[in-house]
Amino acid sequence: MVGRGGFTIMELLIVTLVGMLVLIGGLTFFSESYKQISKNTQDIKSHISIDNVIDLLVSDLKKAGYGIADKTTYPPVEWDEDNKTLTIRYVDYDKDGCESANFTIGNDCSYEVKYVLKNQNLERVLDKGADGEGSGAYLLDSQKLKIEDFEVQYDPTTKTITFKIVPEDTLCKKKEEYIETVECLNCN
Repeated sequence: MVGRGGFTIMELLIVTLVGMLVLIGGLTFFSESYKQISKNTQDIKSHISIDNVIDLLVSDLKKAGYGIADKTTYPPVEWDEDNKTLTIRYVDYDKDGCESANFTIGNDCSYEVKYVLKNQNLERVLDKGADGEGSGAYLLDSQKLKIEDFEVQYDPTTKTITFKIVPEDTLCKKKEEYIETVECLNCN
């Protein structure tokens, strides 16, 4: 009886086939895992983007009315339903030299901020001096998020402003509704 010196071709083919099946299974698993991680990452980024927009809007709304003596001529908050435009007016008391300023057109301490639903995105127009010379920028990446709806309601009895933003994630085709209520201490 002669001892075996190696593997037969059939054994090598079987081992190669089993190895390839394990490799294909592993690659499929990691590929699907990567797709899920990528989708979850996009979802998280979308939530962070919306949260940042909400934080900015809340910050502006909390300042509404500061330094406005004549709130009939210059309402602290105005909502234009037809044009989906929210206008917020205030004096920035945190700015140097603005500690005792009143809201007036052309004054560098006076601000008029507009949030406009345009092209399925929110544009924030910051008008320092409230003289119509503001500059605007879209707040979201329109390749990833589209705003389906933007609504604002002001309740003068409770001095609260409630806004609703409905974004759609373009990757997941998922819509969510964000509703936030802000107390406006200087609106009346």
